[in-house]
Amino acid sequence: GRMTGWGQDGPLAQAAGHDMNYVALTGLMSLTERPGHPPMVPPTVLGDAAGALGFSLGMVSALLAARTTGRGCVVDGAIVDVLAMLSPLVQLIRQGGGLESSAPSIFHDSPFYDRYLCSDGRYITIGAIEPPFYALLLKQLDLPDVVHARQMVKADWPLLKARITERFASQPSGHWTALMEGTDSCFAPVLTLGEAAVHPHNVARGLYRVTDQGDIETARGLRFLPLGGAAKNA
Repeated sequence: GRMTGWGQDGPLAQAAGHDMNYVALTGLMSLTERPGHPPMVPPTVLGDAAGALGFSLGMVSALLAARTTGRGCVVDGAIVDVLAMLSPLVQLIRQGGGLESSAPSIFHDSPFYDRYLCSDGRYITIGAIEPPFYALLLKQLDLPDVVHARQMVKADWPLLKARITERFASQPSGHWTALMEGTDSCFAPVLTLGEAAVHPHNVARGLYRVTDQGDIETARGLRFLPLGGAAKNA
């Protein structure tokens, strides 16, 4: 197999590139752009990681096909191809006019899908897109006058976002974590890597390990559980 950035053919096949270039050319980076702000640089090697996962799936598929047909093949593992595979939901939203238009979009402008600053200077994230999750969010924020049935009325969004911003800024992140984490309001605090390594959920999943040198490493990926029941950390 051959894992490359641009693939084995096409006008850019022989050109150099890096992770950020691939994310940009597939249209995904534009989704992080907000009015007056440049698109965000991916916080990790998004394209490289996605490409590696897609390439490994391609290699396994090719091996299984070779067993069946007796014929081998060369897996063309282009990072841009795999990144494009990550965007069907985005494409669907775009078809509905939710992207690349002057109209506000759920992912860029809504008050129920954003990150908010708390009184201690830390950020939390909210992704309460579905109506039941949004209704719970309003209840947890003590906003009884907000009609949850008007969730998708975009004219309401600026004022409501200002109110939610003020509400989250009134308490430290620990307050909101104690109130909302583990509920269906689609909440998570923005953690440092060190905090992520000791978060109870990540510890229970065996997600990270700390080396003898004090470095944090990812310890687990996919899990292969026995049929008929899930063994802990299997």
